[in-house]
Amino acid sequence: MIFNDPRHDDPNIIQSKILALSHNRRIICDFRDSAYNDAARVFEVLKPRSVVGGRKIRVGGRYDGSYVMLAPQEGARRRIAYSFGISTWAPWDLEMAGHGYEIFQYDGTVDRSPDSHPLIKFHKFNISGAASPLKEEKTIAQIISDHGHQDDWNIILQMDIEGAEWEVLENISEEDINHFEQIIVEWHWFSTDDRRELERKIGLLGKLNQTHQCIHFHAHNFASPTVLQGLRMLPQVFEVTYVRKRHPLTGEECQFNKCEESFPGELDTPTNPSCQQMFFMGSYVHQGQAEGARLGEKEVLALLKKNRAPIWFINAVVAFIPVRKYRKMFRARWTRRKIILLN
Repeated sequence: MIFNDPRHDDPNIIQSKILALSHNRRIICDFRDSAYNDAARVFEVLKPRSVVGGRKIRVGGRYDGSYVMLAPQEGARRRIAYSFGISTWAPWDLEMAGHGYEIFQYDGTVDRSPDSHPLIKFHKFNISGAASPLKEEKTIAQIISDHGHQDDWNIILQMDIEGAEWEVLENISEEDINHFEQIIVEWHWFSTDDRRELERKIGLLGKLNQTHQCIHFHAHNFASPTVLQGLRMLPQVFEVTYVRKRHPLTGEECQFNKCEESFPGELDTPTNPSCQQMFFMGSYVHQGQAEGARLGEKEVLALLKKNRAPIWFINAVVAFIPVRKYRKMFRARWTRRKIILLN
């Protein structure tokens, strides 16, 4: 990670990170200065702040499908929540319905809601940001219109649509996005390999920051992270919670303070239940590290080596492969582990 936290440079923590990552998933190492600086920009645009007088809660239990959000304000107003991308597991929706929210579910990949509740209303459509969506798709503007929510300005949105969120954000109007007092979204696929796409995503996150403020983020531990200089990690997927900065009708502004939390916090749990290791993000004091303070390629690879199979073992296994082409492929795969670790 990029945070200025001395624990990132503790040798024991570094080694435990490598062991945990390499035992449970593939990790990608990138030692380029440009990758490190690009990651710094991602974290800058995701920089959270604390809501004055606000209290965060976890909704939906533990693991995937549950999220940390701001505790909704009590009141007599109509309670509405949109849930985009539910698949066969929607614990956040069910708990929110238990709190009196009408849940409008949208997912074109399943035939019905996984839960039965009088306040849960399922719609078999995928979410699109296109100007002319397909017949099996809906835009946010269409959904607001379909349900007569044009005068509702306190909707809560939860969105996990596997990468389609970028097109939705790219094309949504400021009026439509201001209908949501909270937005809980999974941002997918941050990679240092595609500079053009990374620039696009940073720009879109900046667009959302104009109307909403990040108050919490959590690194998704399903996907493979990119390990940068000094073993600072850029996760591919983030769960992020936003709060609207200003009410579009009353003009009332939400007040924020500097965030002094450490991530993951006490409300966070692993997204992947089969891997209890969460990615340590640290406190959000974002200045990066001077180049001389970063762990170099040789030092990182020396630590990675401790987790590689010995050469004699690789050669012994390869000897039993009858086809020369496959022997070569197998040997190349294992010797490449200084760059990519496979479980």
